[in-house]
Amino acid sequence: MKYELYRAIDTRDNKPMYWLLAGVYPERKLALFTPKTMAADVKRKTAAAPESIIWENTEAWYTHAAVGG
Repeated sequence: MKYELYRAIDTRDNKPMYWLLAGVYPERKLALFTPKTMAADVKRKTAAAPESIIWENTEAWYTHAAVGG
């Protein structure tokens, strides 16, 4: 599976987060990671345990984030 990683800012509290996107629109999936754990979690989960990724409601998060911030 192809993954894309984006840095985003939560517009509600201006805190950074990372989005891991998988798949293609409209079946695109989104997982959230914090800056503190992002590097280790993304590497471990995408390579060794992709079934352990918790996928979020993509549309809900699009309304609360500024991608690329």
